[in-house]
Amino acid sequence: MARTTSPSLDLRELPLNSGERTERVVAIEPYPIFLGGQRYQVVPQGEGAEVVIERLSGGYLVTVAMEASVFGACYRCLRELEQQVEARQQEFVPSNPEKWDEDDISPFIDDFVVDLVGLTREAVILALPEKLLCREDCLGLCPHCGKDRNLDECSCEVEQLDPRWEKLKELGLSEATGDNVLGVED
Repeated sequence: MARTTSPSLDLRELPLNSGERTERVVAIEPYPIFLGGQRYQVVPQGEGAEVVIERLSGGYLVTVAMEASVFGACYRCLRELEQQVEARQQEFVPSNPEKWDEDDISPFIDDFVVDLVGLTREAVILALPEKLLCREDCLGLCPHCGKDRNLDECSCEVEQLDPRWEKLKELGLSEATGDNVLGVED
């Protein structure tokens, strides 16, 4: 498997016939990821991203795969976390892009040049869970006093109803239907 440090790959430079493929490892320094206003640093594991290019009838199939550690703040308690990811993404590059709708061509491909850093970064983002947590059962911070509920319980009273919904009590829905629609005891 060839090794390269170039952040892009020009497919026209590859001497591939239909049905052939080539593999290489690319040393990639991905940019930080920003999710939910938080910055996460991506640290590739191993030698970098594995890139496989296959010549198909009608174009190329580019596959990137990378194992990485993602460091940043927990979504609930803001503690430092490390999330391991196995990222993988494929993009098709048509031989005749002018015959394709512009929206159907990958934003990581420009005139047969593949942006490997951008494609790998996208693969990492898509491999992450919806919420990055320091642990699955993280209790987070108290919304009233800011205390980390993983370390100790706070003495704040838990409100049964969000005050923005208080006006609904005046509608008398629970009396009219016989059901407690809001789930709040009077």
